[in-house]
Amino acid sequence: MELNQRAIQGDSETQRFVQQESQKWIDSLFNLTNDKTTALLLFHLFQGAILDFLATGNAQRGQQTIKAFTETLQ
Repeated sequence: MELNQRAIQGDSETQRFVQQESQKWIDSLFNLTNDKTTALLLFHLFQGAILDFLATGNAQRGQQTIKAFTETLQ
């Protein structure tokens, strides 16, 4: 979260780092799905679920959302 905050505040070195690390996750998800759009959707879904958990402490809500979305992929 601190890295995201620094990137949001305009720290260009942190922005590059966050972009590189995010791209690694997106690439890994693409390798699993073979679809760029699905990889991006999953990446953003996971980011949102993690942010929600960190802000509220409610892990169940994110888990339910991820499960519901991944079921639509099958």
